[in-house]
Amino acid sequence: MTNEVKSIEKRMIKGLSVTLSSYLLTRIVNLVTTIGLARFLIPDQMGFIAVCFLLIYIIDIVRDFGLRDAVIYDPKGQRGVQSTASLMLIGLGLVQAAAVFLIAPFIVTDPNSAVLREMVMWLALYFPLNSLAAIHEAVLHRALRFGRVAVAEISGVVVRACITFALLFNDYGPMSMVYGLLAGVFCRTIVYWYQPESWRPEKPVLTLATFSFLLGYGKHIFFTGALYAARTRADQVLISALIGEAALAAYFLASRIPEIVVSGVNTSITRVVFPGFVSSRGSKKALRSLYIRTLNGCMVGLAPLSIGLASISTFVVPLVFGEAYSDASPVLALLALSGIPVAIGWSAGDLFKATGRPQLLTVLAVLEVFCFLPSAWAVAKITGDLVAMAATVLVCECLVSAVRIVMVWKYYEIHPWEMLRATLLPIVYAAVMGAGVLLTQSMLSNHSNFSIVAVSIIVGISIYVALIALFDRKTMLWVLEAAQNK
Repeated sequence: MTNEVKSIEKRMIKGLSVTLSSYLLTRIVNLVTTIGLARFLIPDQMGFIAVCFLLIYIIDIVRDFGLRDAVIYDPKGQRGVQSTASLMLIGLGLVQAAAVFLIAPFIVTDPNSAVLREMVMWLALYFPLNSLAAIHEAVLHRALRFGRVAVAEISGVVVRACITFALLFNDYGPMSMVYGLLAGVFCRTIVYWYQPESWRPEKPVLTLATFSFLLGYGKHIFFTGALYAARTRADQVLISALIGEAALAAYFLASRIPEIVVSGVNTSITRVVFPGFVSSRGSKKALRSLYIRTLNGCMVGLAPLSIGLASISTFVVPLVFGEAYSDASPVLALLALSGIPVAIGWSAGDLFKATGRPQLLTVLAVLEVFCFLPSAWAVAKITGDLVAMAATVLVCECLVSAVRIVMVWKYYEIHPWEMLRATLLPIVYAAVMGAGVLLTQSMLSNHSNFSIVAVSIIVGISIYVALIALFDRKTMLWVLEAAQNK
């Protein structure tokens, strides 16, 4: 391994350490907030919360038209170009706010859902507030300064949680979530703007070449994001439309834990991996090496999380959200397992973007939507069963991951066997860990849910670490090196 690759990898490890630590803290706070909402509100009101989160996700994932990624990718890193992108993002945020505000009465037509209509209208403010700091965030990512990103993100979620709980205690009901979310994003934006040496806009470069570069690169990210939102939230949209908001509340809560603990980690990894891939794109060998190491590192961390969460799902849902949602435990297990194929194929997207091939993501996204949407619609329409819907998601994610592996093989000559070697052992160790956890649970059947979950977590971690230490010394040394570089 060359010194250049080692240098980039060390910077990625440090960035990943900070980013994942920040992610873990923010997601724990978000999970506690969700638990508080579930405990304070009745299932119908939680259905309103689920609809709002769904709306935010769908619009938020396409809010920047790929302009942030274009700023990170920009070979020259011109501040004038960044200022142009900032103006475009603020304008886009205002358009999105106006659109959400105007269509809210048409989205929610049920006269018994006046609270939901009010929630949607207030959420319109989320988009312009978020756009004000989008380029600050992108510039910090480009410079691999993840510590400053972490400060802003943590500040935002802590303020959000505090405001939400304060309002819940004062009987503001579902609106507590909306006001808390707006307060959190406002705080996050202020921190981005007023950190030491924070990015400041300069005179924008308003030329055809600048717009062509930003939109030409960003359009593929935008379409990919739109299609990704369509496929990853198709299950929830169809549940809301065909089964009902109460069912959506149960499915939403069951999906919330794997989304935070498993799937959301991939987004944090992208924040580090994409700039790292961009830094090494000049060397095909370096890029291949970083991709394989990234794949292995992702699976070492995510395989035990996915399988471990699935193995304790029966006890986690009633313990965390209450007995009213206990029927959603199988949904949690299946969605948690889908994190493994998602993680295997995830970094392929970063590879495509970093090497100037975002159009491959668009092609993949179209194929994935055609896989997910018909399948999810048929299952929701025919069965009306949440477990069947979660199983459909798992099967589709496996198919999508296989397609991504083939694409990487075709365009980057990284053989599937190399990818299999990078992912197989962690999955096997995690499976053994899961079997040990289930055996432990069978011996603790007379104990409380809390005791079973606590012991299961301790046993699972012990088994997995022991297997890595005994049979995979190379990975153990890599993890220790990562800890030393923190």
